[in-house]
Amino acid sequence: MNHKNTPISIISVGPGNKKYLTLQALDRINAVELLAGAGRLKGLAGNKDYIVLNDLVNDAFNVIEQNKNRSIGILVSGDAGFFSLATKIIKRFGKNNVEIIPGISILQASFAAIKESWPNTITLSFHGKNHISVDLIAYKNKKILLLIDNINALKGFIYSNAYLLSKYNIYIFQNFSLDDETVININELSDVETLMDGKLTTVLMIPKRV
Repeated sequence: MNHKNTPISIISVGPGNKKYLTLQALDRINAVELLAGAGRLKGLAGNKDYIVLNDLVNDAFNVIEQNKNRSIGILVSGDAGFFSLATKIIKRFGKNNVEIIPGISILQASFAAIKESWPNTITLSFHGKNHISVDLIAYKNKKILLLIDNINALKGFIYSNAYLLSKYNIYIFQNFSLDDETVININELSDVETLMDGKLTTVLMIPKRV
């Protein structure tokens, strides 16, 4: 496939810090005429025209449809194939009109940060959910990664399953790679109270080795 004439580039930009951008991502950011994405990613666009997507899905559709004569780069955090806006764009506009630029996902980056490998990890997204439920029996001895945007739901999950602290090493990443990132190893229930709302949150649960 000749990507030079592909009108829509979905550009994976990693967790949000420029150091996680691939050379291919930088090349496409420089090549397209217009960029769009979440407000927090605007700093990756340099001097390019950038449209902030407040409603990620519908605003992305509108930007693409209103700029049919321009090459467009849609910036997506992490990797486009990992719980991403990319799936909806491809469904709407077709694979032949889309180029995917892969990137470093939060799964890769967070596991690297704690020096653990991630094969056979269960990945679950609870974005937009007010309740977190994980089948811990089915996932016994598995590493688990949770994507969260409701801190109260996360606190409720941990408080309701306090026994997990004896069975898992639990790491919580908030705004990973950004200037205000925090990484917390939950050892006691009181550690949960340090979590802050309104931040990108990823939870890693690593079974403790006996």
